Amino acid sequence: MVDSSTQAKCAFNKFEFEHDSYKHEVFWRGDGRPIVLLHELPGFAESTIDFVDRLVAANFSVYAPLLFGMLGKRNAIDNYAKLCVSKEFEYLKSGKSAPVCDWLRGLLRHVSVLRNSSKVGAIGMCVTGAFIVPMILEEKLGAACISQPAIPFSVSYLLTGMGSGDWMRELNVSDNDITNAAVHANSAAIPILLQRFNDDRLCPHARLKRLLHEFGPVAEMVEYPKPNPSTISPHALMTDEFEDAPNDPENSTRIALKRVIEFFDKNL
Repeated sequence: MVDSSTQAKCAFNKFEFEHDSYKHEVFWRGDGRPIVLLHELPGFAESTIDFVDRLVAANFSVYAPLLFGMLGKRNAIDNYAKLCVSKEFEYLKSGKSAPVCDWLRGLLRHVSVLRNSSKVGAIGMCVTGAFIVPMILEEKLGAACISQPAIPFSVSYLLTGMGSGDWMRELNVSDNDITNAAVHANSAAIPILLQRFNDDRLCPHARLKRLLHEFGPVAEMVEYPKPNPSTISPHALMTDEFEDAPNDPENSTRIALKRVIEFFDKNL
């Protein structure tokens, strides 16, 4: 059961969007500049809803599709198991752009139409972080944040912090999409913000470094210290780690939120 406070948080405006035979509900709030926000592997949980509200308070309208799971609930293990056998998500294979990326591109175009053909921002996090790359190819994409892209990952590295491999540079989108997105972003001067925690074992440094190299001068890469000294491998920069961190303006999660808001303020 979802408690009453969670039910209140889940009171979004919503619509269904269908494209290329796939359909998802899209939840939205706000009346400012539009951002498409993609939730993380645990699902469209309360910490994500809180992030939506922080963006709305900063004068953005946020369109957040429910890509898997249930609104207001979290279940990372169950979601991961389902995505691994989902054609829509290309079984979470590295080096391949999943059909959901085309759906997201269609959604971005639709949001632009809803907002009088305005430019649209996009934020992807964790399992959806790399999905932002194909969206950069859209004419109406005005600015993008790729936050802690986590696929593929290594269980042994997550548990021990030891090891290396090509997987550290790989993403769950195609190399062609990365190359084409980088060309388009530089041609159209689309700014890209790349971010992660220094000690994030799900999103290695090499992965963001590759994106920084590919996108070149239009990209900025920021790595943050741990939000809590006791956290071994912090990951969810804008959601779970934000909720668990001290409410201190000097905390890395607060600095990251401020930077994201200023980034979209400047570029949308």
